[in-house]
Amino acid sequence: MTDRAARRTLPARLSSMHILVLMLATAVSLQVFSGEADAVVPPYVISDDPAGGDCALIGAWDSGLKKCTLSTDISLSSGILATPNIIEVAGNGITIDGAGHTISGLGQTGTGVSVYGYSTAVIMNIDFVDLYYGVDTLGSSAAQIYKNTFTDCLTGVFLETGSNANLLNFNEFSGGNEGLKALNSSNHVISQNDFFTGNFYLYLENSDNNAIFNNNFLGAGGAPYIQPDSTGNVFNFPAPTGGNYWENHARESQGCINADNDRYCDGPYAITGGTDNLPLARRRFLFSWYDSSSPGAKNWVLMANPGDVSSSDSFFDLYINQVQRAITALPGSAPGEVPVLKSVTPIYPGVIGGPVEVGYHGPALVSQRTLWAGNSLEEVVGADASELSSHYWWTWYDQQSAGYRNWVLVSNPGSTTVYFRIKIGGQERTPTNGQPAAGALASGQSVTPQFAGIMAGPVEVEAWSDGVGGTTPAPVYASQRVLSNGGTAFNEVPGITDGDLSSHYVWSWYDEKSPGAKNWILVGNPDPVQWMDVQYRVAGEGTFLGSVPPGGIVVRRGFTDDGGQLLQGGPVEVKTFVWNTSTPMDSIASQRITWGPSFEEVPGQPFSAVGNDYLWTWYDQQSAGMTNWVLVASPPGSFAVAAYQIVIGGVAMDLDPGTAGQQGGFVYPDRVEFHSFPGVIGGPVAVDADNPVISTQRVVYNGFFNEVTGTPPQP
Repeated sequence: MTDRAARRTLPARLSSMHILVLMLATAVSLQVFSGEADAVVPPYVISDDPAGGDCALIGAWDSGLKKCTLSTDISLSSGILATPNIIEVAGNGITIDGAGHTISGLGQTGTGVSVYGYSTAVIMNIDFVDLYYGVDTLGSSAAQIYKNTFTDCLTGVFLETGSNANLLNFNEFSGGNEGLKALNSSNHVISQNDFFTGNFYLYLENSDNNAIFNNNFLGAGGAPYIQPDSTGNVFNFPAPTGGNYWENHARESQGCINADNDRYCDGPYAITGGTDNLPLARRRFLFSWYDSSSPGAKNWVLMANPGDVSSSDSFFDLYINQVQRAITALPGSAPGEVPVLKSVTPIYPGVIGGPVEVGYHGPALVSQRTLWAGNSLEEVVGADASELSSHYWWTWYDQQSAGYRNWVLVSNPGSTTVYFRIKIGGQERTPTNGQPAAGALASGQSVTPQFAGIMAGPVEVEAWSDGVGGTTPAPVYASQRVLSNGGTAFNEVPGITDGDLSSHYVWSWYDEKSPGAKNWILVGNPDPVQWMDVQYRVAGEGTFLGSVPPGGIVVRRGFTDDGGQLLQGGPVEVKTFVWNTSTPMDSIASQRITWGPSFEEVPGQPFSAVGNDYLWTWYDQQSAGMTNWVLVASPPGSFAVAAYQIVIGGVAMDLDPGTAGQQGGFVYPDRVEFHSFPGVIGGPVAVDADNPVISTQRVVYNGFFNEVTGTPPQP
């Protein structure tokens, strides 16, 4: 029984072809394997009498729910003549729950579940394999067929004459001739199914007014086929629902232009017998660089599906330096397919270069984890292509302090040449490593200039399509990479886009008290003319931080409480104003932290982005030397108590080990809660709260420190 089988399911058929099925079934027997039980010849007729008909032969009957839950796999084996039907539903409102078991044929013989003349059946959680029909309905309406898999069945689900208004969702079809066939039946809802390569994804003949949307049609070999006598079929609804994902029409090279980088191709997709007016596009996450080649470097790309029970599987592809890289499949899944609440973590030894592009369809969260020199752990969240900018900022650049090396990376993920320029402290600087700091950047090209001897801020990257300093902005991706402590500690910070600048930033924590911890707050003024005032607050204590000249920066550490003790606590808040006024003014803000041998920079989270839900790709407190905390903080100024839970890999965590089953927590105003889960590893990670909170993950690995702010769920 595969993971995929536990997630999918669909129906099959019997009609004028039944005679052929009987011929094919000659010299074939059905046998149930259940411990040492003797073989029993089907069909197993499940009726709504008090005992559920033959349910006891293959499972357990719930008379109140009229539900038969299978307790065994059922398979065909050669030997004697067998009836073509394995399970027959003989009553209204009956549920057949496979509980992950398999019904399998032999050479595409037999029908898994048949429903003839009854309504409101439910068929779920069954893996149908190598059958003539997986599910077959005849004159049966309002059935729900969901969370099944159909593998190498001649026809997965067959909706025959008079079977109207059936619901099919969260099923998976692969192999065979037809995934779903509807004949002389109409008004079905077909949504959120996965159709892999076969002859026909779906086949509609005299089947009208069906709603077919949010399905994944995967593999180049399959196609839908709608006969001319089928009318009124709809392949999309208005946004945000949209249409379907067609793997052969999801990229620009395939005709799917997505100029605004939203969920949809900008134009329709015509198929045989219909049109999808909002086909779903392949979307992208981007990074500037990948390195599993430099001495001591290991680099994982983490791809997670943070969807909920109403979501489909996600599908990923990965390119490094414009070369596609293989993604090892999870058990029971196709390469690049990630089920709900699962993650994949591929690594590519010997590969170095950029940019890095992760294509995806479905709920997705992507990050890179880098292990440098054996101990320094860094995680960087991918930038969604829809949020790329032509203008990026950082608070600081340092290649003057002892043991520091600092690169500014700029990548062009677009299809045409762009022009860029880097400034530090408002000035153009001369690189010292032979890389340009301004000029043309071809499609797919990255530059990595360094500026030895420079320590200043803020740092600025701009890009245009019509020359350096032009009039037409062009999107690029940019980050800073820093090696410190003589090259043993690694840090990377994506640029803050011009559109994300704020006058109000928050963090979960500040620490000048832990052994080996030093913590700076940096605030930069991006305005070329206007002076700026800065206020700060840590755990409810704080005041005026300083005034910043145009294009300048203020750097402070060593904050103390009223008793003169170094501060440790949260939440942390920075507000910026036009000089000598109460008028808010946009700034750039970050925390820089040295922790023992390591260096980390954490950009401020704009207060406007504080929300109820946060996501990460991974959690690890199982690997040797790893300590991992999830922090949940009340936003500064809030008077609300927030109730929350933490979910890792779909499992709600115990937030109070002293209280059995304590899976929820509370954070009070001006407070921060820390949670750590020894022995737990996996992802994705979610914090869900009923009021806004600030949430980060902090990791100490062999004495090296890293912090990642949670990502809000994508739209």
